[in-house]
Amino acid sequence: MAALLEADSGEICWNGSPVDPTTTMRPPRVAYKPQVPRLFSDTLADNVSLGLAIDSEILMRVMEDLAMRPDLERMPDRLDTVV
Repeated sequence: MAALLEADSGEICWNGSPVDPTTTMRPPRVAYKPQVPRLFSDTLADNVSLGLAIDSEILMRVMEDLAMRPDLERMPDRLDTVV
């Protein structure tokens, strides 16, 4: 994990459910993503998949997990929107 400080209280929740970061918040389930996005001048799908061939149904599930569905609905070409 990229933590700088040990937690002394609170809990981590994912989609409203508490999770144990020592077992759940590990690759390949999660990855480090800096707060300042560095996007490629490419489609949203290619930015999320890092250019790997991934089924569009899986990409839509990823967008759901990222809570990006409302944003995606506003994008003119959805997953094919160039960012």
